[in-house]
Amino acid sequence: MLDNESLDRTNHFIKQNIADIANVIGVTPLFGAATGSISLHLANDATSDMDMFLVTKENPEKLWNVIKKSEGVKLDVWSISIDELMQVCDSYAAKKHNYPTILSRTKEETEKIKLVKHFHERPDFKREMTMRIFMPDALLEFYQGSVAESYEKLHNGLKLIDIWDAHYNRIYGNYHEKIKEDERIAIRKYLYTISEISICKQLTMKIRPNMNFTHIFDCTYYEYGGARIREMCRELWQRNKTGALAKENMYTDAKPDLNDWIGEMLVELLEEMKQNYDYLSNHYLTLGGCEYESGK
Repeated sequence: MLDNESLDRTNHFIKQNIADIANVIGVTPLFGAATGSISLHLANDATSDMDMFLVTKENPEKLWNVIKKSEGVKLDVWSISIDELMQVCDSYAAKKHNYPTILSRTKEETEKIKLVKHFHERPDFKREMTMRIFMPDALLEFYQGSVAESYEKLHNGLKLIDIWDAHYNRIYGNYHEKIKEDERIAIRKYLYTISEISICKQLTMKIRPNMNFTHIFDCTYYEYGGARIREMCRELWQRNKTGALAKENMYTDAKPDLNDWIGEMLVELLEEMKQNYDYLSNHYLTLGGCEYESGK
C-alpha cells in the first residue's frame, strides 16, 4: 500500500498549529481529524486544500474558519461542539429510516439538495461529521481522554447502517447525476465514487473500512471488479495525484466499462445491505487509532 504523505503533512501542520487554531475559533479543541481528499489519499500534489473536522468543548461562533500561516498555506477548519454533535446524532437515531434513504426522498427533498452549492449546507452535514472524524485511523486528540469519553456519547452517529447509507447515497447521486449520461467526467468524481463503493463493500463484509484509496490496488479480500477495473482506478488516481490543474478542471472521457461496473455495484451493494441489515443495524464503528495527545 502506498503511504499517504499528504495526510502525514496535514496532521503535522495541525499538531504544530493547534494553539493558533484554538485562538482563531475561540473555543477549546477536544479532538478531530483531517478530512476530504487528503484523508482518502485522493489529494492532488499541487492544488489540494487541507481540511479538518474538529469537535470542541464550547459552542464555536462559526462552523467554518480558515487558518492561514503563510502565503498559499491554509487549513479549512469545520468545528462543532460535542453537545451539538450529540444532539444531531441522537435526534436522527430517534427517527425511523428506510435504507437506503436516498430512495425514500420526496421529489421536493431531492430537488432542494441538488440546489445546495456548498457541501456544508447539506442537511446531514453536521451529523456525518461524526463518522468522518472517527473513520480514519489518524484521529487527533488535543484534550486527554476526550476521544474515549466522546466515543460513547456519539454512538448514535456511528451505527454501521448509517455509515453505509451515507456512502451509498453519494454513489447513487454521483452515478445518476454526474457519471451515467455524461461524455466527460470529473476525475475526482470517479475517484470519490470508487472510494465510496469500497467503503460500503467493506462494511457489508464486516471489515472496519480502510479509507486509503490505494488499498484498492492490492486488496485481496474480494475481487475488486477484476484487473481491468483496478487498472482504470490506478490510472485515474495517478492522473489526479500528479495533474497540474485544479480538481474542478481535471476531466476524463467517460469510461463505459467503469460506468457499467458502478451501475452493477449499486445493485450488488443494495442486495448485500439487505442480507446484512441486522448486523449493520446493531453494530457500531469501532474506535480507531488516536495519533496524538496533548497531555492536558
